[in-house]
Order: sequence, then structure tokens, then C-alpha cells
Amino acid sequence: MYLLDTDICIEFMRNEEKVVNEIKRLKDLHISIISLAELFYGIYNSKNLDKHKKNLVLFLQDISILESRFSVANNFGMIKSKLKKKGTLVGDFDILNGAFALTYGLTLITRNIKHYKNIEKIRIKTI
Repeated sequence: MYLLDTDICIEFMRNEEKVVNEIKRLKDLHISIISLAELFYGIYNSKNLDKHKKNLVLFLQDISILESRFSVANNFGMIKSKLKKKGTLVGDFDILNGAFALTYGLTLITRNIKHYKNIEKIRIKTI
């Protein structure tokens, strides 16, 4: 059971061979509503809006989109507070994705290890 970080989604849709091969062999894939919002932001800033929207729809066919819930918000607050006390804050979207991974018991697949390495108990896989 895996949560795909936004960077992995982008690399998959760009047909980066290593990412595509690894993601295609995995089962039970998810993205957070946060990553979906980031992907739409990228699409609306692109010059090929229709092409990128179609790619996103195809990408999402076998991927579950996780909605936020009370426990995600609670985990976000706890993670951000701990990171602030350590002086190791990262962006709120990364903290939210970390909260999703912890809440749903998923392994986060990312290439941005530095964004997540200070979140306690998070399981990370990189490609």
C-alpha cells in the first residue's frame, strides 16, 4: 500500500522509465487530495492544458484519491509542531502528505527524501 508523492506522479506522467516500470509493478496505489491539487496547479500553468489533463485522467485510472479527514488534520498538527520544535520545518503540503501516509498506514514513494526524513515513523520508498 503506497502513497505517491507529487514528484513521482509528475515523473510517471512524463514517462520517466524507471518510475513508470516501478509504479506499474506495484499494487494498491494512492495519492492525496493535496497531490491532486498540486498536479492541477501544474496543469493550469502549462501551455498544453488539454494534453496534461488527459494524461492526468489516464494516470488516475488505477489510483485511489485519498480525501482529508479529522485524523489527517490531527497528524498534520502533531508533525508540524514536532518539526518546528526541532527547527526542521518543511512545506505544509509535504507535511500534509506525510500526515496522509501516517494516517492511512501507507509507504510514501518520493524522490524528495529531505522533505520527509524528519517525520517520525514515516515509511519512505524512493525510485
